[in-house]
Amino acid sequence: MDLLQQNLQIQVDALDKHTEDEIIQLIANRVAALMDANPDLLFSSLYRLDVEETKIKEALISSTDLANVVIAKLIWERQKQRIESKKKYKSPPID
Repeated sequence: MDLLQQNLQIQVDALDKHTEDEIIQLIANRVAALMDANPDLLFSSLYRLDVEETKIKEALISSTDLANVVIAKLIWERQKQRIESKKKYKSPPID
């Protein structure tokens, strides 16, 4: 979750204290703020978070949710994938 804090400046204390919907709403609020104030920073953050542009376009076209919620869901899904990947390919510490 450090990427969310670094790139989108979202403070998520303990993830186990929040429901998935609450986390998505936190992300959606920040995305909405960036869409209004600094879209370039939003797109830069999406790139660094490795959210695929094609998935964003497809989701925006096919979803009935607001754009910020659609993007927030994609960010959250990508973060969950990253966590699973880190668990799966965890390497031992270097001596």
